Amino acid sequence: MVITPETVVDWQRRRFRRYWTRISQRHPRSGRPPVAAEIRNLVRQMVRENQWGAPRICSELQKLGFVLSESTLSRYVRRARERHPAPAVLQRWIGTLRREVLDHVVVLSRHHLVQLVNAYIRYYHEDRCHLGLARDTPDGRPVTPRPQTVIDWLVSLTLWPIVTVAWLVTVPFVLLYVAVGFALEILFGILLQRRDDSDGPDPPG
Repeated sequence: MVITPETVVDWQRRRFRRYWTRISQRHPRSGRPPVAAEIRNLVRQMVRENQWGAPRICSELQKLGFVLSESTLSRYVRRARERHPAPAVLQRWIGTLRREVLDHVVVLSRHHLVQLVNAYIRYYHEDRCHLGLARDTPDGRPVTPRPQTVIDWLVSLTLWPIVTVAWLVTVPFVLLYVAVGFALEILFGILLQRRDDSDGPDPPG
């Protein structure tokens, strides 16, 4: 009798399935314990309202007295995000708030966090320039005139006489240059005319 390698592999697979079938029938409650519906709803709420990931939710649940593995929470977080995806605009705004405020400030309490967010919202609408709004703010911020310093005043007083003198000196030279050019052109024309007259007409051949 000839036995092929594929047959041996198939026997091993069948034996493996029969072995684990007997184990599961002997211990029907084996495996990970089911997660309570209260915890699943809490995880969905955290994902929907805060856009947290599995590590942050795992830490928060441990502080509340619930012990769950991070891999189990990752599965529920992924399902919650698929059911309730956050808008792209909201995700970008939350990322901007985190990078520009929360990564640089230690939040002491919920009241402190609310004050920081309200102050950033005012700054975001009144003072922060946006490329999508032609480098302007959503509320429209007027251009603040630059205050004139003493140096600017002295420079303006110094430049006006210099510009005036330069104009008064340059204009006469330009006019003189133009006049000399016209005079030389007229003089050359007269000389050429006299030379032609002195030569006279050519004698007949």
